[in-house]
Amino acid sequence: MDRQLHRGKRRGRAVTIQASESVTLSGRNGLGKQSIISAGSLREVGQPAGDAGRISVATQRLSLSDGGGISTEASNAGGGQIDIQVDAHLRISDGGMTTRVKAGGADAGNIRIAHPEFTTLNHGRIIADAYHDLMKQIHVPIDPTLPSPRE
Repeated sequence: MDRQLHRGKRRGRAVTIQASESVTLSGRNGLGKQSIISAGSLREVGQPAGDAGRISVATQRLSLSDGGGISTEASNAGGGQIDIQVDAHLRISDGGMTTRVKAGGADAGNIRIAHPEFTTLNHGRIIADAYHDLMKQIHVPIDPTLPSPRE
């Protein structure tokens, strides 16, 4: 688990993963921790928050399964975006991507997925959760989409 959490005015760093073949996040480790990549920025009382940073993944194949995922959280902060570039196969099975924004900047919490040739969603979640009427965007170019048999 890679957890990058910043408190106070510091800007969160970018988490960038470039893999020539594949990235897989699945299940839990020996300590029972979920296989996730996460970045966030939370405001402490009386302190401004720094941007939550960005998670970027570029690979041929991305698999998020059995609770594996990618997430960002921004509380009274900007940033916290997820950018995914998958050239071949995006597979989300009982895993997902989530951004959470509470009173963040206009740039906070967007999810962009680019170029998957083939996408499998089997009880997969892609969620941009925003509070206080902030409109977040999820951009997933999937055509056509076939539902899983369990849905």
